Amino acid sequence: PLIAAGFLFFSILRKMRNKNFKFKTTFKKQLADTVTPVSIYLKLRDRFANSFLLESSDYHGDEDSYSYICCDPIAQFIVPDKSSIDISYPDNTSEKISIEDRKNVGSHLNDFASSFQPDSQHKFDFAQNGLFGFMSYDAVQFFEDVDFSNSNEDFEIPKLHYSIFRYVIVLHHFKNELYIFEHYLEDDEPKGIKQIESLIASKNFPSFNFSTSGEVQSNLTDDEFL
Repeated sequence: PLIAAGFLFFSILRKMRNKNFKFKTTFKKQLADTVTPVSIYLKLRDRFANSFLLESSDYHGDEDSYSYICCDPIAQFIVPDKSSIDISYPDNTSEKISIEDRKNVGSHLNDFASSFQPDSQHKFDFAQNGLFGFMSYDAVQFFEDVDFSNSNEDFEIPKLHYSIFRYVIVLHHFKNELYIFEHYLEDDEPKGIKQIESLIASKNFPSFNFSTSGEVQSNLTDDEFL
């Protein structure tokens, strides 16, 4: 669920920006036999904007049977379109980079990831820090010699979106274990994971109604779809 490996094949080297953030990590472990990844996500999404869920599709084996819920992003790397990159850092600074060569996007992402030094005192058999996010289908344009001329920008879905999160919740489905991690800057103090524990233990989570606005429309008829 971490950074896709595509950008690792780039040989372009760039001068590192003067950004170097060192993190510390605290965590708590508990049983997870009464919760699911979706139930936890529903309890966190309204308290923390831009929460993120990566759910495991295999609960029956010990290998890679992990789900991740991430919340409270403190740094972000976003490629909203083919022309620019939006980056924000934990020190409340940000920058906008123009994409002059699309194949440099992977190098920019690598530089962003290299700006962070995780706490190395905790060792786990699963990912619990680093970048969590996604590459959309259209992101292939940044790594291959293809160009989508009919890409629909009306969806406003970023081509790439990766974040460093303060809180990372890991569920080990095979062992019914839950880990709550908090990552914070070396010079800061942890906010505490008690609020996350309380939200997870809550028996209630908000639900919302759904209704259409206007007529349902499609760019294909039923026959064309078939």
